[in-house]
Amino acid sequence: MLPEVHYQRYREFKDALLRLQERVDAPSVDKTALKAAAGDLQHVFQEQILPLPMDALDPADVSRVQSYRTEMHKQQRLLGNDALFLLSARQPTTVQQRLDAIRDRLQRLIRYCDALLEVNNS
Repeated sequence: MLPEVHYQRYREFKDALLRLQERVDAPSVDKTALKAAAGDLQHVFQEQILPLPMDALDPADVSRVQSYRTEMHKQQRLLGNDALFLLSARQPTTVQQRLDAIRDRLQRLIRYCDALLEVNNS
């Protein structure tokens, strides 16, 4: 079971991911604002998620949580790269490909958050 502070931080991070997903799915995407939002999300992850102490976890959950957190960290960095590539995209086809990549990355991060939040229900 996750400690309350862990649960709350992952819940807030998931909410931030969902808000960013809404921006990506908007009819008109502001590429600069999207890049800034992805950077803000990365900052939140680094400031709120990464510092969470692993020793506060149930020993049975440490490995699982660490694996998800490592993968989330990687996906966060790649999301930042995707947003940067979107910013430089000029052709509509390329813009669409970059948006699709960002959507996929966000969905993956949301699934990881869901899996971690499920630790409380197991």
